[in-house]
Amino acid sequence: MDLTLIRLTYIVFFKGKDTDVSDTAFREFVGNEMEKGKRPSLRQALKKMNETANLINKDKVRNKQQEKSL
Repeated sequence: MDLTLIRLTYIVFFKGKDTDVSDTAFREFVGNEMEKGKRPSLRQALKKMNETANLINKDKVRNKQQEKSL
């Protein structure tokens, strides 16, 4: 059984007088979840950086010369 495919479900209980606290907690959670979708993927960012680094390294010319010793 693959545990990575199982979606975790949490049940949270709040007291009746804590409705304002629970409301702000849920708003913060939903806001964070919405921001996650807008952020660029870390893998995509690393791939772009890797490509630019490879282009920079290809532009460098390295000349190695061996000197004659006496």
